[in-house]
Amino acid sequence: MILHRPHRHRSVFISCGAAAALWIAAAGGAGAQQIGDTYRTDQPGTSAAVPAQAWTSDEERPPTQPDFLPLNPQHQKFVEELLDYWEQSSVQVKRCVCDFQLYEYNPAIVNWRNPADNRLAAFMIRRGQIRYSEPDKAHYESNQAWSFELGPQETPEYKPVENNFAKEKWLCDGTATYFYDFPQKRIYETVIPPEYRGQGLVNSPLPFLFGAKKEVILNRYWVRVITPNNIQDEYWLEAYPKLIEDARAYKKVQLVISRQDFLPSAIHVYDSNYDEIKNPVSRLYEFANRKINSQLHNFQDWMGVFIRPKKELGWEWVDMSKPPHLGGSAPQPINR
Repeated sequence: MILHRPHRHRSVFISCGAAAALWIAAAGGAGAQQIGDTYRTDQPGTSAAVPAQAWTSDEERPPTQPDFLPLNPQHQKFVEELLDYWEQSSVQVKRCVCDFQLYEYNPAIVNWRNPADNRLAAFMIRRGQIRYSEPDKAHYESNQAWSFELGPQETPEYKPVENNFAKEKWLCDGTATYFYDFPQKRIYETVIPPEYRGQGLVNSPLPFLFGAKKEVILNRYWVRVITPNNIQDEYWLEAYPKLIEDARAYKKVQLVISRQDFLPSAIHVYDSNYDEIKNPVSRLYEFANRKINSQLHNFQDWMGVFIRPKKELGWEWVDMSKPPHLGGSAPQPINR
């Protein structure tokens, strides 16, 4: 596989990057809609993104409000109109299947940059599929991966990963989430409290992935529009977490929504300790082949896509719902 670095979103997806993941199931069947006047980053009251104040795990502080706030009235109105329509559209999604391609960046693993534009190369590229069924069932799986290598002539290329490091998987069956650790052969289970079941996947492992409620987004994130001046067929948003719980997972998220069908086409999530120079760690997702409310997928889901996994021979099952023991040791494997 030849070297590939996404160029389509180069203005906003900085050449370094950051971590985690994000995708939002938006509207199926909803037509494109003009939301006010398309807001551009060269209008008054906007500025370049200013990262939130750094903090450490031994002295956690609430995230600092970004310097681009407050937004001017026109910008704020446009953000709220955009989120309103996004919420109206996402309500229509009952089931969704989507292919993804993931680019993982970490200079501690691969620090090669393209001499032509100084872009950091992804150390790993993955392909997989995401499935969703309302209100709170989801399935994420990647079985293909390619790792970065430099050839004899210093030519960058990606070669297939054939071992367990190529696999990523997690699912939610509505009562718990299950993470698969393939290299260590472990499944980590986190039980969802009964009072939170059936209320959607707002706190899923992929934040914003399933549903777009305006009130929830504005309560949890500082949001602005960052659509480049030369982009006409997409809306670009940038969100900074307000809550410590979210800031532990990521510093900011950049999202691209197709103007035609109001579905996300790419998401870049920046590591909680992201620094463009010192710690440019990120995960960039690109989405394709979206299928909304398919009866075929409804049948496949009914046949068992979202069921609780069975413990396989040689695997450990770890209950993450139990509080850690004194001394901070990890939860112990349990028998299933």
